[in-house]
Amino acid sequence: MHELLTDDQKLQQNINKIEEQSRRSVATINVLEIQNTFLEHTAILTVFLNQFAWETQNLQSIVNSALNGLMHTNVYLPSQLIHELKQIQLTLPSTLELPITESHLSIPELFRTSKLSVVYIQQNLVFVTRIPLLSNFRFNLFHNIPLPIPTNKGNILIIEPQAQYLAISDTNEYHFSLTDDQYEKCETLFSFKLCVNPEAISKSKHQENCEVSLYNSPYQTIGACNFKYMNLNTTIWHKLYLQNAWLYY
Repeated sequence: MHELLTDDQKLQQNINKIEEQSRRSVATINVLEIQNTFLEHTAILTVFLNQFAWETQNLQSIVNSALNGLMHTNVYLPSQLIHELKQIQLTLPSTLELPITESHLSIPELFRTSKLSVVYIQQNLVFVTRIPLLSNFRFNLFHNIPLPIPTNKGNILIIEPQAQYLAISDTNEYHFSLTDDQYEKCETLFSFKLCVNPEAISKSKHQENCEVSLYNSPYQTIGACNFKYMNLNTTIWHKLYLQNAWLYY
């Protein structure tokens, strides 16, 4: 009987030890779970902070670009813009086109010739881009420089140009004129110049123009030109635009 009591006490002690070990194990497991949960929340918070820092820096870049009259590429992806322009091109009349082609998809060049307005409305930045439309006629641009012609009376005769620059289509069917100020505002786009013509494009057959008549028929009698007589006492030098070359008489 004494031995049974002793064994029972030992059994109870072992049970108590097992319970104590179980409580310690549970506490250890709880600590590990808390540590894992804390590490997981820390990682998520780090991702959120990095995302917030990137978006803040991106927003700052967008605002700085807007202050300089530019649209950041993160506002409108170039690939998306090109897709939209191609869709718009399909809706344009056959005589008009956008200043963008398959072989020249330069977004910076396109924006350089466009007008951008940025408006801040109700905590939103609104970008309004005005892209110029081009006539599908291609023109050759000429600088009108009068050539002095000596007369029998000792003075010279010149044809006074109606405009400083003359643009004539490849087919010689259409033309328009530009002043010096208008020419200075022309933009170099890809392999050609983009000029804003404030006047309508004229048909050469329907409007008399001295320079156009001389270009198309240089040996015929010209009635639409303004002639000017003048005395020449010194040499005339005329520097060609953007060239190291001169015309003189």
